[in-house]
Amino acid sequence: MKQKEVKIIVTIGPSSYNKSIINKMDLAGVDILRVNLSHTCIGDLEGIINQLREWTEKTICIDTEGAQIRTGTIRDSSVKVDAHEIVELVDAETVGDKSHIPLTLEEPWNILLPGSVLKIDFNRVILQVIKVEGRKVTGRIIRWLLNRKSLKQ
Repeated sequence: MKQKEVKIIVTIGPSSYNKSIINKMDLAGVDILRVNLSHTCIGDLEGIINQLREWTEKTICIDTEGAQIRTGTIRDSSVKVDAHEIVELVDAETVGDKSHIPLTLEEPWNILLPGSVLKIDFNRVILQVIKVEGRKVTGRIIRWLLNRKSLKQ
């Protein structure tokens, strides 16, 4: 009976992106290094891949989910939102609450446009930007999942 070949895939992120750890992974038998774009600036990606190629001959792949915008600090560590509620998207320096959602995105008002759709907390909340005025970004909750804490830190 022919046995299946097992491949070992590891995700490279901030805590594992260094030569010593990559060398240990090589010795442990890792087959594929997956670069986690959730913790990687897209502008840094080429340099990271080139550095990994210097450290190892293993196959390098990029995660398929892509870069993520994270929420910042939220008062009481979570808030619950309801469909159709209006919220303001603010910068990460602002502590969030039920009506203010901080994003770890520099100047969200310069990037988000009316119609932009954001999926928050792994799709538990879906929000659409309805207005951008100066530094104020307003969104409407399109959908939220019941029986789960939304907007967890």
